[in-house]
Amino acid sequence: MREIATKLLNNGRLTKIAVLAGLILCISVVAYATWPPRPKNFFRSFDAGFYNTGSDGTRTRLLINLDQVAVCRQHDPTNARRHKDMEVISVPEPVNDKDEMEKLILKMRAEPEYVCVFPVLIAEESGLREILTDEFIVKPAGSAQSLMELNKAEGVEVIKEQEIIGKVYVLRVLKAGVWDTLRLVEEYKESGLVEWAEPNFQGEIDFDI
Repeated sequence: MREIATKLLNNGRLTKIAVLAGLILCISVVAYATWPPRPKNFFRSFDAGFYNTGSDGTRTRLLINLDQVAVCRQHDPTNARRHKDMEVISVPEPVNDKDEMEKLILKMRAEPEYVCVFPVLIAEESGLREILTDEFIVKPAGSAQSLMELNKAEGVEVIKEQEIIGKVYVLRVLKAGVWDTLRLVEEYKESGLVEWAEPNFQGEIDFDI
């Protein structure tokens, strides 16, 4: 492909923009080969009526992946690396719906082998997997003090503060239930104290573009 692009360039038929597009295509081909596409219904899933509305207003339907969970095995008292060491594994026993998945995850969380166990969701339209962690991100709409009071009432702590077109907080749910992150995201939206809120998903990248 690069040889063809070079010949066309020498012949004056290719602009700099087209050369750049060709190089991007080359990179995409490599990425596509490294990350082969999966059928959309590769994993069994269950529709629990979950949705996520991103900071850009995009609304995505989320299905529960019944075949996999995400686990952290590294014992780090500071929790600094627990999400970095996360891996997605097959469920140790079959589950068929939301309640069975919740029971399985709570059972696995009680085992000393795991530091954390999280459900894996599937974005319905793209088929990409999203790990539902115990973290979510918010952009305050007004007083930070009011937000901190809500955090305290809900058992939530601030683990990171960033400036991304205004102040943004990464929050962690203390003693989180399996689906608490999704519940709290909706509660924070309804509180009027944030411009937007969304789960801090650990997601896979779509290379098939």
